[in-house]
Amino acid sequence: MLDVLASPDPDGPDIMRRPATRFADALRPSAKRLRIGLSTRSPVDAPVHPETLVGIYKTAQLLTDLGHCVEEAEPATGYKTLAHSFLTLLIGQIAAAIHATRVQTGAPESAFEPETRLLGKLGRAASAF
Repeated sequence: MLDVLASPDPDGPDIMRRPATRFADALRPSAKRLRIGLSTRSPVDAPVHPETLVGIYKTAQLLTDLGHCVEEAEPATGYKTLAHSFLTLLIGQIAAAIHATRVQTGAPESAFEPETRLLGKLGRAASAF
């Protein structure tokens, strides 16, 4: 299903190339043993829901059972940098989506919810650098 859904959307705000390999091929066991870092800490220092932790540890066990090395690790960039980067990408995508929708439909800015308009304004004002 991912191979079908991964087709580029010529009308979307982002034109992405189809991956070089099929997603279905990624399901085949890899002969290469991967070293995978695991962190259960929230990037914004919020509590992590217990069911989320269960899912994380079940996934870690599955990866270990598949022969990979899973170990606790923290991102080298730090969580505040990660959260800032994520929010910058998010508001940029919202700004792009608003623009694309307005171009395609002719909708006025007022057609969007106030929160969406605010996030779009932040996205237009933000720099990714």
